[in-house]
Amino acid sequence: MSRFDQRRRLLAAGILVFLAGCVGTSEAEYVPETESARQSLVAALDAWKAGQKPDPLRIGENEVRIEDSAWNKGANFRAYEIVAEPAEVGPRKLSVKLTLDSPPAPQTVDYYIVGKAPYWVFRDADYNRSSGM
Repeated sequence: MSRFDQRRRLLAAGILVFLAGCVGTSEAEYVPETESARQSLVAALDAWKAGQKPDPLRIGENEVRIEDSAWNKGANFRAYEIVAEPAEVGPRKLSVKLTLDSPPAPQTVDYYIVGKAPYWVFRDADYNRSSGM
């Protein structure tokens, strides 16, 4: 893992700790609206599919930051489909069917979208790791 990756992970973990411990703010303030979450995820997945690195993206005036270990490791994919938005309390979560180049069998992955200015898009394993789960 590069120093840059380590710093990104520490930053993401720090943001989550900060969000969880903010006095006078509710967790709901850091859960994006459904459409904003979906746009952020689609922008991230489109960038990945186009061969871009998981660098911050811009959607209008909003910045989107991405934490996806498969993408960071250089995995490529052929297709994706957002298949569900489980109704849960807490961070916005979208389930995506990804068809990677290797393995070529489709797999369903959950993505968590949190924050406000910027939004963060986390693959489930990265979200769980950064939040200590």
